[in-house]
Amino acid sequence: MIKVLVADDSAIARTMIKQIISEDGRMEFAGYAENGERAIIQNSLLKPDLIIMDINMPIINGIEATRKILKTSNPAIVAFTTEDMALVGYKCIGAGALEVIRKPSLAVMNKSELKQFCDRIYEIGINHKKINDSKNTKAPQESGLLKRAFDMACAGSKKYRLLVVGASTGGPAAIQTLLLQIGSNFPLPILITQHIDSIFDAHFAAWLNSTTGVKVEIAKNKTVPEKGTAYIAPSDFHLTICRNPDPEKCTILLTKEPPVHFLRPAVDKLFFSAAQVFSDKVIAVLLTGMGKDGADGCKAIFDAGGLTIAESEETCTVFGMPKAAIEEKSIKEVLPLNEIAAFLKKETGDLL
Repeated sequence: MIKVLVADDSAIARTMIKQIISEDGRMEFAGYAENGERAIIQNSLLKPDLIIMDINMPIINGIEATRKILKTSNPAIVAFTTEDMALVGYKCIGAGALEVIRKPSLAVMNKSELKQFCDRIYEIGINHKKINDSKNTKAPQESGLLKRAFDMACAGSKKYRLLVVGASTGGPAAIQTLLLQIGSNFPLPILITQHIDSIFDAHFAAWLNSTTGVKVEIAKNKTVPEKGTAYIAPSDFHLTICRNPDPEKCTILLTKEPPVHFLRPAVDKLFFSAAQVFSDKVIAVLLTGMGKDGADGCKAIFDAGGLTIAESEETCTVFGMPKAAIEEKSIKEVLPLNEIAAFLKKETGDLL
């Protein structure tokens, strides 16, 4: 069971979340804070596993409270916000929060939405707790990059054409880290499917564009993706690619085909289309996330001879999606998040 602290200046919101958490059975409501200053104090006293952090609070806002809390302790923190504050919510990730979650509406919430909310909160909290426990008990492990001898001869012969990335829970922070480390001169187009609340897609792209040094935009239909630019799947559309008259390029195709794994956009749709168009000239990266979306798509790219990379358990907020792909034996490399960009640069070194 995980202990949850709710930091929100709205008494109604605090009461609502307390009831939701108390009725879930997997979580314990540890307490509440009505402003950022109290959140810092309550964190020290109650030692929660997870904090639901409102952004716009008096005395100290959620961003500064997050920053101060994470200087001395390591709870999982999720930014809790509305559409009009979404861009500010992503700034909370820059301060160390793991995820941005939309505030539920009392007027429209149903059992399905309540379950999705609880599942998401619980998975973030329990996985972060496991990571913390593991760090406290395991001896430091040697870096994957130090252990691996790069086969540059193989890398140099591939001439990769596209990098595709999939993520879900915990993905915004992971994608920001990946793009920040990749930098603006990466030699391939980057297509990204991130499971995200529908109202946040444009804010997510704007935040990445302003914080990573990489040109990031919402994908548009029939666009030919350019190298060094990252394209985010728009809300409620599958991001896929189709063939271009130039065999070294592709064209973005947005579709309203049925959801996959109850998701639209789905990582599998992007990965399958990439395998069909570029076969062994694709690099796929599967990052943190709940469920198994992306596992079958990784298998398609793996079987076509492409390069598949999964984020390792030690750095995942939730290890579900990478684990599913690893268990399907469709991953060639398993790496901690902070090693993936360096690996990608090695593998595409002949194109730099």
